[in-house]
This record gives sequence, structure tokens and C-alpha cells, in this order.
Amino acid sequence: MSALAVRFARVVRDRGRSAPGWDITLLQQANATAEVRRARDDGATPAAGSGCSNDPSRPAVEVFVGDENHPVNDAGGDGHACFTAVTCLGDRRVQVRSCSAPPALLVGRSGAELVPSTPCSVGGAVVDDEHRLLVLSAAAYETLPRALVVLLREFPSRFLRTDPVTLLETLFADIPVGSAALISPIATITPADRRNPQESA
Repeated sequence: MSALAVRFARVVRDRGRSAPGWDITLLQQANATAEVRRARDDGATPAAGSGCSNDPSRPAVEVFVGDENHPVNDAGGDGHACFTAVTCLGDRRVQVRSCSAPPALLVGRSGAELVPSTPCSVGGAVVDDEHRLLVLSAAAYETLPRALVVLLREFPSRFLRTDPVTLLETLFADIPVGSAALISPIATITPADRRNPQESA
């Protein structure tokens, strides 16, 4: 088994299989979770004092990123009191729910912004072809190398161009804990794109 296979518990890229129209790459290490899951439909509520509430629309699919070293049940009911959940909606919209965890980073060519703007809240955004949404667990965020901050501020185009699996593996090369998700829409082909190149020249 290669050193890389030992280093990362799981790196999975899901292009439209679980969430149609979305390209989702997950990285999961020990004591952390990153997965695409179905939203619960049993009316469960978050743990008392968590400061978060269920999304009343109860969408079918969400991307869940969290750490397993916080033994308080959350709305998911599986021991994550510190998590971020991203619901991938239609029209390239996302809803991000942060509960005692870092907000997601919406990265574009002009820079990055937090979604939601504050932890333990809910926020929405549109993720177009020129954006990627990066979700980090609290453990990963706390040990985030300074190089990522520089990359996001000074070289956002590199962040957007790099293969998502390679990007997450590179970002986590010096981070032994935590999990992450990288989310972007699957580019659509317009009628103009299908034209013969000679016709559009």
C-alpha cells in the first residue's frame, strides 16, 4: 500500500451521482466525517444548546463535514456536535448550515467569502462555473497552513484550475486531522458551445 493511501482515510470524487448537477470531492481522515447523505425526515431536532435548527424544507441530499471528537448528538444523530452541512439545490444554489464549525469558503477569481458570514448560522450562495465551495471541519481549519490563506488571497485562479482530488490532497499534506469537501457545479454545455468551431470563428 502506498504512503498516500495510508495518509488519507478516503478521497472520493462524485460527479453528479449522488447530487445531480454537482461535482463533489470528499476527503476524510481519522476521527472525522465527510459524506453525501440523505436529509432526515423524522422531525428530529438538534441537541439542546447547539444553537442550530433543522431546515424546514428538509432537502433530499446534503454534504456533511464534521469531526468525531465532539460526543454530543446533533440533528444528524450520529455524534457530531461540530459540523457544517451543505445542501446542493437547483440552479447552482447552495444552503450552508454551520453548527459550532467554520463556515464554508466560496472561492472565485476575485477572492473568497464566508458562507454563512458567521458560524452556527445558515447562509446561501450561488456557485457558478467560476467558483468552488470549500468546506473544512473544525479540526482541519484550526491546523490550516498559512499557505492556503496566501493561495486564496493571491492565487485564486490556481485554486479553481487544480484537479479537485489533487487540490484536497495538497491542502491536507501537512494536516493530519479533519475532513473537507470541495463542491462545484458540473458545467453545462450551451447550444453555442455545441457549434462547430469553424462556424463560431
